[in-house]
Amino acid sequence: MVFAVLYAVMVSIVYVVELVVLVPLVFKGRGDEVALLLFRPGSVMVAVDALGYAFMSLSTPFAAPVFAGSGLSRWTYRALVANGLPAPVIAPAFLSSQLLAIGILWIVTLPLSAPLTTFVSGSMRRAPVTGS
Repeated sequence: MVFAVLYAVMVSIVYVVELVVLVPLVFKGRGDEVALLLFRPGSVMVAVDALGYAFMSLSTPFAAPVFAGSGLSRWTYRALVANGLPAPVIAPAFLSSQLLAIGILWIVTLPLSAPLTTFVSGSMRRAPVTGS
């Protein structure tokens, strides 16, 4: 959960700064004032975004044991573990084209794991909540 929260915080900062600060200044022709923050290779924002996505990927193997059943649950477990495998190279992949080939696996594993997790968790039988 901690890694997922780190992901949410980091990429939220990137998106809000991009949309609320940078885009308006660029449209006003003042992009040079915030050049360090522009979302382009090697920039601060790309580094923060990459680290955020690495944390997101790292969070999924920790969620995988919830789906250690059979059938579609087992596929969800596998997809979540697979989504975590590229985590160590996601952030560095933004800086190195050699690592990009490994980090790019995330483009397959996330779209596979996210809908499976949503579907299977929605169909899992939930234990009734009892009061004391």
